Amino acid sequence: MRLPPSPRPFRSRRRYPRIEVLGVIDGHRVPLDVPLTVRDLSQGGFSAESAVPFPPGTHHHFRFTTAMAQEVTLVATAVHCRLASAGADGQFTYISGFEFHSDETTDAAIETLIDTLASVLSMD
Repeated sequence: MRLPPSPRPFRSRRRYPRIEVLGVIDGHRVPLDVPLTVRDLSQGGFSAESAVPFPPGTHHHFRFTTAMAQEVTLVATAVHCRLASAGADGQFTYISGFEFHSDETTDAAIETLIDTLASVLSMD
């Protein structure tokens, strides 16, 4: 009798580990000031909830503000977007994933933001 192969352990395809940041970072798309609920963040990108969809392939500027009032503005491209909920009142919530545009200045800003987050989260 031959046994079926054992399942492979789950392996993330992400290059960078994500840090859950719900409530620790405020996000806004600028210059239109569209608020976002930042769900998680990594050196390579982030995911967020919003009331507006971000079609894949579109480029946006985002301002992130930490609880310690540190602000960083970064450029990212929408990688995916899905409808998360549709309320009876006609309000929609979308979850989108974004990839940061990588360059020396952006990478340093993201690293500083992640370091700040790590220190805030370690105090919890």
